[in-house]
Amino acid sequence: MKKTLNLLLIVALLLPSTFLVPLASLAEHEKLKVPSDLSIPISFAEPVTSNKIASGDSIPVIINKDIYVEETLVFKRGTDGVVFVDSSKKSGRWGSAGKIKITSGKLTDVFGTQHDVKISEKEKGDGKPSAKILPVVGLVVFWPLILFGLKKGDQAVIPAGKIAYAFTKDSVRVDTSKN
Repeated sequence: MKKTLNLLLIVALLLPSTFLVPLASLAEHEKLKVPSDLSIPISFAEPVTSNKIASGDSIPVIINKDIYVEETLVFKRGTDGVVFVDSSKKSGRWGSAGKIKITSGKLTDVFGTQHDVKISEKEKGDGKPSAKILPVVGLVVFWPLILFGLKKGDQAVIPAGKIAYAFTKDSVRVDTSKN
């Protein structure tokens, strides 16, 4: 009786582990590692102008190309995402140009996982150097030339459809069973 009971206990202990090992390996196969610094082409959904945005604003973008990792579609073309304005400066008097700087964003993969991305997009409008020089000359020679100092520089503009590249910040494991 003791031998039978011991045998049953040993079988009971070993039996679950024989079923759990394949299940654990199956679950691991459903995970896909999206590497860091994966390049994802994006385009701006609408034009962005430095006089209409501020630091921290979000700007809609669209993924431009299907991106595969290990022959599995991860980012689908046409999927929406957002990038965030790091800094923005309106154009100003004395010919100073507007500026826009974008350094981060979020893109969602086909499995529903959001990925933090880094982007390096900078735009600067055209400055007007004559707005600084002519008023100085105007003070000395012709005082009406000082009015040129009121001339503003151009705003920075990112046109709709402009292509930029976003890169994943971190390596992330995604559950492919959600698809």
